[in-house]
Amino acid sequence: MASRRRVAGAGWTPSTGLSTSSADTSGTAWFYTHRQSVFAMYERRNSYNSQVSSNTVVTPVVNFNYLDLNVRVTTTNELFYGDVSGGTFVQYQDLVLTNNGTSGGFGSSGSITTSAVGIIRRPATLVNGLPNQPSGSCSVSFNIQTDNIPGQYDINSEYDSSSTVQPHVYELLKRCKDNCPDFDIFLVNL
Repeated sequence: MASRRRVAGAGWTPSTGLSTSSADTSGTAWFYTHRQSVFAMYERRNSYNSQVSSNTVVTPVVNFNYLDLNVRVTTTNELFYGDVSGGTFVQYQDLVLTNNGTSGGFGSSGSITTSAVGIIRRPATLVNGLPNQPSGSCSVSFNIQTDNIPGQYDINSEYDSSSTVQPHVYELLKRCKDNCPDFDIFLVNL
């Protein structure tokens, strides 16, 4: 049975939507907008002991198992000239973990998806009246391995639980930052 839940741990308070402040601008101006999202799908794989495994050994020895994730991260930075009544706002990025596990952990396969895109909008930095902000986008796919667990995977293992998810999701976010430098980790609700 698949489970779907926010990646955040116990005691997490969800964002209340947009955090706005209209005191920083009035009238028409240059604005900078940043958006980001992440999608990852994964399978749990085994790492076998090559010194014990052979054609004659029916069940090879498993040293450890791990999550093999395929990740796609996208960031977009835009400049626009307009009248924005709300001024600056921030919408935090929410992630959802969907998997086949029963322990609140990763299970043996699943996905981590963005359920709310992270957004920052603020007045652009100006030099001589013109915006001095980078614009453009980054969209990169990559693979990572994380969440090593000793031996063969056991769906009832204490190693794979809701309390072990966040450090590995943070590792995923760090790799997102490495691949798309404009990715803002602080913008993700963890």
